[in-house]
Amino acid sequence: MISRGYAVEVEKDISEILVCDLFAMKGGGNTIIEIETGFTPPEHVMATMDYFTSRIMNKIARYSQHYKILTI
Repeated sequence: MISRGYAVEVEKDISEILVCDLFAMKGGGNTIIEIETGFTPPEHVMATMDYFTSRIMNKIARYSQHYKILTI
């Protein structure tokens, strides 16, 4: 993103309780990027897709109040 002209910050606070993985600024817009590793804790190993789906839904609910989000 830097090579494409974005100013990028890593682990940026976007509210008192939220930190995004990448915060990119270019022109008049800001973008936050959340990176999912696919890690599933042992207690959720029998329902991996349910765990992953709930994590994505949770991030959308929290972050979309502040910015449009892209989850990778």
